[in-house]
Amino acid sequence: MPTLTAPRGLLTSVLLGALGVLVAGAPAEAQYFGQNKVRYEAPRFRVLNTEHFDVYYCDEESRVVADAAAMAERWYARLSRVLDHTLSRRQPLILYPSHPAFEQTKAIPG
Repeated sequence: MPTLTAPRGLLTSVLLGALGVLVAGAPAEAQYFGQNKVRYEAPRFRVLNTEHFDVYYCDEESRVVADAAAMAERWYARLSRVLDHTLSRRQPLILYPSHPAFEQTKAIPG
């Protein structure tokens, strides 16, 4: 039974051609990535200053911000007494209307 063998140059040419197609196709995909990224408006934060906290909030939270600030001060008073610890400086407290609103900001890295 006869064996079929391809010439060595033809096999090398085919492998180099396939490798060239794979390498040439990679940058096109990387260049397309991120073109359709949704852009959101930056929220406009307002600040409510309490004795120990700076409470940042958007207009959507304006009706609950006073309650949240009062709760933060109340819990600080309790915990500072129990743990015998006082804050060395004012602490920021950021209120968001929803989780997607939190994801759109850069308040924390990552």
